[in-house]
Amino acid sequence: MYDADGKNPKVIAEGTELGGVSWSPDQRLIAYGMKSAASGTNVMGLYVYDLLAGKSTNIALDVENPQTVWSPSGKALAYSVWDGSEFNSSVVHLAVGG
Repeated sequence: MYDADGKNPKVIAEGTELGGVSWSPDQRLIAYGMKSAASGTNVMGLYVYDLLAGKSTNIALDVENPQTVWSPSGKALAYSVWDGSEFNSSVVHLAVGG
């Protein structure tokens, strides 16, 4: 990720696959799904990166290729995952400090 001037590169996540990326309405948080390999095993999850805090938090485990959408307030994140026969959806309520 780069700032508005195309400078100051910042890596917020590294994995074999990234997807389901969406920005919160206030542009502070980025939700994304990530798949990575650890000790020969695929690790999948849904994460939220806080630009002000400069850190990611795993909010769901074993989530592959999530589709994400933020609430208008930015305090909730809905995601759905296709399991091969149906969609499973959840809503995560976030407590974000100022």
